[in-house]
Amino acid sequence: MDKRIIYKKTDGTIAIIVPANCGLTIEEIAKKDVPTGFKYKIVNVSEISNDRTYRDAWTISDSDLTDGVGEWLLLMKQKKLKLIIKKKKQMMKLTKHQENKSC
Repeated sequence: MDKRIIYKKTDGTIAIIVPANCGLTIEEIAKKDVPTGFKYKIVNVSEISNDRTYRDAWTISDSDLTDGVGEWLLLMKQKKLKLIIKKKKQMMKLTKHQENKSC
């Protein structure tokens, strides 16, 4: 993939996510992997310097982070809720099965 996702960490340094080819769009990966509430920008690889010598000094203005906001925590909560619902349904089936066996 020739794109990267960048966002500003709480200490002000720049984080760069190198997305894997996992069947998700770059936008889906960004929402999933950028921490909740952090604004991000999707850029071409060519926009990121190959010289990593002063990488900790790289900066970006918040006003340039315009492609979206991370939803990691929200997505994890939704995933957990789906698992809880699935387990409850399984328990209900098991309980019904046991009730039918006892007759």
